[in-house]
Amino acid sequence: MKINGIVKSIDIYEFVYETDDLDKIMKSIRELLGELYNKAKMSIDKLEGHFGDLITTLHIRLEGGDAERLLNSIIKRVKENKELLLSNERIEDGKYYLRINRQSLIQGKIEISFGGDSLKIVANIGKMNMDKFLYWLKENLR
Repeated sequence: MKINGIVKSIDIYEFVYETDDLDKIMKSIRELLGELYNKAKMSIDKLEGHFGDLITTLHIRLEGGDAERLLNSIIKRVKENKELLLSNERIEDGKYYLRINRQSLIQGKIEISFGGDSLKIVANIGKMNMDKFLYWLKENLR
């Protein structure tokens, strides 16, 4: 089963601190997005932390078919703990929330995370399509 027309958009968020290697993180994001990297809308902002430290925020957005292709690619690359993808904690108000461990991503792997240093992914599915999406997700985890 394909998910054509179900995923409206995907937003990816990341906070990069001064002690992090921004180049490594950007390289891992480019590899995650693959050919979709050039189609993504991206914003990079520099903020000052509470103690004066520099924080770089990344926001990446894909829409429509590109968003669906990325989500499909991510789901297929998860090798361990696939059942974590079905957790009810990942779904709220028509959105599917996912975190990928940043260190594993830098190593070229996709590992599901619940916090810490992770890439935050929000897939806008819409409440009307959530049942179809969950059915598709269960079928693809077999």
